[in-house]
Amino acid sequence: MSEKVIGLTKKLQGLQYDLKAPKGQKNKFGNYNYRSAEDILEALKPLLVKYNVTLLCSDRIEMRGAFMFNVTTASLLDCESDTQINTENWAMHSESKKGMDSAQISGSTASYSLKRALGNLFAIDNEKDADATNRHDVPKVNINPSLVIEEINNTTSIQQLASIWKLLPKAVASMQEVIDAKDKQKQKLGEK
Repeated sequence: MSEKVIGLTKKLQGLQYDLKAPKGQKNKFGNYNYRSAEDILEALKPLLVKYNVTLLCSDRIEMRGAFMFNVTTASLLDCESDTQINTENWAMHSESKKGMDSAQISGSTASYSLKRALGNLFAIDNEKDADATNRHDVPKVNINPSLVIEEINNTTSIQQLASIWKLLPKAVASMQEVIDAKDKQKQKLGEK
């Protein structure tokens, strides 16, 4: 590892130690506090100056089979060298969510993806956060199983099948018809 990378890694270590990202948001329905991406960014700003680093975040949309994902990259750049450390987080983009228009769905997916990318980069624990405990408004998965089965049937390798399976929401991966299609395709691909 180069001295520049070691230097940035030490800065990140100090930043992770010093960062206190409060749970500044309150969910009145579930009666719990949680932190937003904005809470994390606000807590980070003075530390970025202190450690002479800057943060850049970017989003892109990627399709994986029939599923759309918001992919957020959080990059910590050292202002004294040309080194950077990156993390990436994927959040599945829902087709619909009760009470939200398409722009709000995209915004909430991007915000969640950013929050998780920042959490990964800055070692923010997520102890009993709303993401882990919220069960009062579990969204219904609006994914047509026949589209998933079609994607499974179109795989040409075990690796491709595994990568599709890994991205499926649990609610879809637990559907018997989807499991049967996966098992059948796995057997078919294993015979090639």
